[in-house]
Amino acid sequence: MIESILNDAVRHSREMLKAKSGNKYYFDNAPLKEKGTYKEFLYGNEMQKHKYNEFNKMRNFIDVFRKKEHNIEKNDKFKNDKFKNDIYRSMYENIMHGSEINEQSIKKRNEIKSKLHEQEKHERLYKRNEIEREADTYKALYNYTLKNKDNFLSGNCPDYCNCAFHYLIHNCLDNILKFFNSGLENPDHVYIQIVGAVGVHDHVFITIGSFNHNMFKPILGRLYHNLPKELWVCDPWANIVCPAEKYNDLWKSKMDKWHYMGKCIVLAEEDPIPNRKVIPPSAKCHSPLKKNTYLTIQNSMKKVFNLAVISPDKNVKIMAL
Repeated sequence: MIESILNDAVRHSREMLKAKSGNKYYFDNAPLKEKGTYKEFLYGNEMQKHKYNEFNKMRNFIDVFRKKEHNIEKNDKFKNDKFKNDIYRSMYENIMHGSEINEQSIKKRNEIKSKLHEQEKHERLYKRNEIEREADTYKALYNYTLKNKDNFLSGNCPDYCNCAFHYLIHNCLDNILKFFNSGLENPDHVYIQIVGAVGVHDHVFITIGSFNHNMFKPILGRLYHNLPKELWVCDPWANIVCPAEKYNDLWKSKMDKWHYMGKCIVLAEEDPIPNRKVIPPSAKCHSPLKKNTYLTIQNSMKKVFNLAVISPDKNVKIMAL
């Protein structure tokens, strides 16, 4: 059942991004003629330009959205810093001028103690607001993609994952909870994570699972080397759905397949269309068998960047870094 749910999420992400990935090409376009006119169209020069333009529109939308959010964040930070400074000033005055223990100094110290507790609450609220605002950014990107899906949008692994992540949250809660909590007397929370391979390994994918222990319970920023076995993986970019323990083998198998099909990948730091000029993909692309790509799942540290916590009563808390 969970495999079917995750495959539906993969299909949804691909329907949203109809122009395919912005970083996968073919070393040689000649074999595309054998695959049909549509494949030729998807990987032709005109479509490269279109992908580039639509990709930039998506990023510009997010930049504008983030600037608005940043202004709110700056205001919150100003209030938070002012609150801190007022407390530290009170503490300084108490140290410099309140060394005697008397009724007034005790009252002053109690006031400072109370303010420190308030400040801690304020700090937690500020951090929570920051996390929620970042989650709102990804939701806004999903809504933008949904609204413009007929424009032949293009994206990379984060965009595919964002579509699948929100699809699961908005369309699959009942089935997800039914699968993970079937037969349990005390139903568990279910966690959907967007996990990124950090460092030289550049990739993003989704995991989903419930945890009956605290050792690997998902939190934002948690680092994994090996994924917990009880997780399922949903990788829309590579079109892989599997239990976590099979992910590395299936990833390598997919990279082998792409290599022998003649597919190549543009790495993150490289612009597929430098100076807005279309170039042959082979000039900047690399084989999927390149070490940092082929061994991504095996060798990478993996960090939780987005997290949805689904409670048994279907309440969902979404957070993002």
